[in-house]
Amino acid sequence: MFSLLFLLSLFISIIAPGMLSFSKSNVVYPIVSLQWGTSTSVQQAFVGEGLVPLTLIAYNPSSSEILNTTYNVSLPKGVLSQSGKTNVTFIIPGIEPGSAETSTEYVNILQNASPGSYTLPVNVTVFYNGNSYKTQENVTLVIYNYNFLNITTNKAVGSVGGEVSFLLNFSASQQVDLISITPQTQLSLVRSNFTPTYFHGNRTYNFTFYIQPNTQPGIYPVTFTITYESLGQQFTRILQSFVNVYINASPRIVSLQWGTSTSVQQAFVGEGLVPLTITLFNPTEVTMSNITLQLSLPKGVLSQSGKTNVTFIIPGIEPGSAETSTEYVNILQNASPGSYTLPVNVTVFYNGNSYKTQENVTLVIYPSTILDVTADDVSTTVNHPASILLNFSASQQVDLISITPQTQLSLVRSNFTPTYFHGNRTYNFTFYIQPNTQPGIYPVTFTITYESLGQQFTRIITVYIDVSYFNVSPEIISVQWGNPQESVIAYPGVGYVPLTLTILNPYPYAIENVKIFLTLPTGINTTQNVEDFAQIQPESSLTFTINVDVTPSVSSGYQNLSFFITYLSAYGKFNSSGSYALYVFPPKQILVSFSNPEAFQGQEFPLYVNVTDTGESPLTAVSATVSSQEISLVGSNNQTINYIKPHSTVTFIFNLYVPSNLPTNVYPVNVEISYVYEGEQGSYSYTLPVPVHQSKSPVKLNLSTFTIYYQTINYVNLTIENNLTSTLNNVKVNVYVPSTEVSLTQSTFNLGNIPSGLKRSIELQLLPLESQTLSIPIGISITYVGEDGEQLTYGFNYTLSAIGLIQVEVTQPSVSISNGSITLSGVLLNTGNLEAQNLIIYGPYGVQDYIGQLPTGTPTPFSITIPESSSVAKLVNTTSNDSQSYTITISYQNSLYQFKNITYTFTFSPSSVETTSVPIHTSEFHRPSPLLRAIPYIIILVLIILIAILLIRGRKK
Repeated sequence: MFSLLFLLSLFISIIAPGMLSFSKSNVVYPIVSLQWGTSTSVQQAFVGEGLVPLTLIAYNPSSSEILNTTYNVSLPKGVLSQSGKTNVTFIIPGIEPGSAETSTEYVNILQNASPGSYTLPVNVTVFYNGNSYKTQENVTLVIYNYNFLNITTNKAVGSVGGEVSFLLNFSASQQVDLISITPQTQLSLVRSNFTPTYFHGNRTYNFTFYIQPNTQPGIYPVTFTITYESLGQQFTRILQSFVNVYINASPRIVSLQWGTSTSVQQAFVGEGLVPLTITLFNPTEVTMSNITLQLSLPKGVLSQSGKTNVTFIIPGIEPGSAETSTEYVNILQNASPGSYTLPVNVTVFYNGNSYKTQENVTLVIYPSTILDVTADDVSTTVNHPASILLNFSASQQVDLISITPQTQLSLVRSNFTPTYFHGNRTYNFTFYIQPNTQPGIYPVTFTITYESLGQQFTRIITVYIDVSYFNVSPEIISVQWGNPQESVIAYPGVGYVPLTLTILNPYPYAIENVKIFLTLPTGINTTQNVEDFAQIQPESSLTFTINVDVTPSVSSGYQNLSFFITYLSAYGKFNSSGSYALYVFPPKQILVSFSNPEAFQGQEFPLYVNVTDTGESPLTAVSATVSSQEISLVGSNNQTINYIKPHSTVTFIFNLYVPSNLPTNVYPVNVEISYVYEGEQGSYSYTLPVPVHQSKSPVKLNLSTFTIYYQTINYVNLTIENNLTSTLNNVKVNVYVPSTEVSLTQSTFNLGNIPSGLKRSIELQLLPLESQTLSIPIGISITYVGEDGEQLTYGFNYTLSAIGLIQVEVTQPSVSISNGSITLSGVLLNTGNLEAQNLIIYGPYGVQDYIGQLPTGTPTPFSITIPESSSVAKLVNTTSNDSQSYTITISYQNSLYQFKNITYTFTFSPSSVETTSVPIHTSEFHRPSPLLRAIPYIIILVLIILIAILLIRGRKK
């Protein structure tokens, strides 16, 4: 009995307290990492390498020993354990406090494994006091590609005293940081285009060596040591090639030219018999004799005897001298223009021996027409721009140097920059027809300078602009990339950018119900193809902006934007159509945008030039230069910044001044951007049209709205701002509404004095009496006394639109939850005086409810259900007391077909919402139920009771 009590007390004092006091929160797990190789030798692992040791390192951060730990690691795709499984298990019996232990297993890296850096889950199991505990950690493992960088080069042959080049070709199947290339050879390195670079794909670098005159003939090795990094690991490759050096004992061809030795000429397709002269030099110290040179001719060129080759004979050449020989060849009509590399077989006698060698020479045949330039005459009216498109077609590579227009009209912009091309190009030159220009035909003469195949040419073409007062109609007069405040450069694949258009009403009367239908070029998409305007004032323009998606499929250059306009006037319903040349810029490493400055006579204004590096390498030596003949620069006209990192933007700010006597007009401001990108210098030129306005009015007026509601009192705020540097005294405002269909409560206001730069506001009360959509003209006159005591008056005219009032309210809002899905419902009520059209309710996560029409005073229920996949994740981690909110957007059209949006937010607590659900079971790793965890304690309690009973019975005995 005593031993039983002793064992029971020992169990209760030692073991039971541990069971009662230890919990999962006391568990300390080892810190895990993985490495290829063993614990003493770290290595790299490559795709297809086969069996490779993989070592797990476990560190015990606690102050107690950790026993019987296992680690199950999920392997990357293409990597298997030795037993062929997709995971591998490591076992470490014990880890001392503050120490680390390792375990190594072999895994098989197959050919279908993918190179890269992997984050792998590790399931860790540890044992404490007879119980197991589990957790999961993440480790990183890198697999390299055996052939992720392929490097090749050439063998070379060179003569003593000459140069020889090696081209190192790199092909990387993943990102590589190429650090250095170090050549080792007896030859002298004279130049190389290599710079350290970070790339993925192909690169080629040139290394040119000089062969010293005292170099002996033979084969010389050239060794390149290449250092690079990839996926955080540095590598070194050694590449070796050879140079075969020889002594040049053959005559050297100095030149092959059209013409004679005294008269050089050009040769053209179909020209017929043309002299061809070859010049040969003897570099040796002995006389060469009986020299024969046989030249293979291009297709379409024959010798006088009709052969495809021609033979030159030179009787002899003294040492260190040169001699020439001339033969006639026939250039036929079927010859092709171009630059030809032709072989020449040379036979020479010296020192009693015959020697043969072959050299290559270059010969150029020009086309009868190298560059074709066409342009169509254009028609326009006064006070409008006129664009001339010059179309270039080059039958071979052409360096287009300059295009200079001569005309009495004003050039406002052009997209021309010098370029080197083969094929087709189009350039736009836009001229502005001044309001005082007389009708007639105006010539524009373009002088075009270009080079081809080393020869410079000049072309002159004249285009005519027919200017008249007639045949005018509403049209799109301006299209520019960007918004009215800032222009952008759009090129294929740039994505969504704003496009700003201006429509002109040229008539001396207003037009109404204007609808513009746009057809954009292929590859440029938008959902805003139709624009509506209630009214455009006489001889006025309106500017609007749409967002377009410039996809990679659009072609750079000028693209056609078509428009179709319908409108009403006092004379009936009409339409007009036309097109506008929209220029899509070619892709480039920089993106340049400009502010659209507002310039006034006698005032300064800023010009912001934004330069963005759109490439993957930095821009260096970035310079911006601004110039203008009519508008003055304040301060320096050139600014430079040394460095712009990729995908960053730098802004150059220039201050310009408009002379007070400069007439109002549109004036060109030239901006030139130059930069260096990956060692290559680039530049772009831009011509910005800057409109110059009259000096600012002394007062600036602003109406809080231009839309009011009929049969409703409307409160419109009119703000008057003093633009002068002096005070406006005794300011009086008179408001005139000529229409009898509108009631104006007060028309005269005395504002007293308005100091410089300050504003005064008054409230106009307007009541449209008719229940129909109206255009309401309103006139405002401002009278004040200036500093000199003179009374001055300025007038302003505006047009307001009166429409029906739509006022949508949400009533009876409610929220319900069913199986994790949330339903937002309520009743819509239109308390205005006009029916809402095309009403749609947009809820969270893309759900919506189409209502359609919403009459006045008619309650209309709605319901929006947010599916479980969207809402349950938001609620699952939310306690019952946390407040939740969802916002809906109600969109509808008014009588002007304008879309209006209002929002309403449902705020609720999940604990206060009626919820219905079906049980959902979730699973983790196995843990005992509460009943099972209580069984040991119940057993101990029963044992204690039994022991007590036995003791009592023993005493009775």
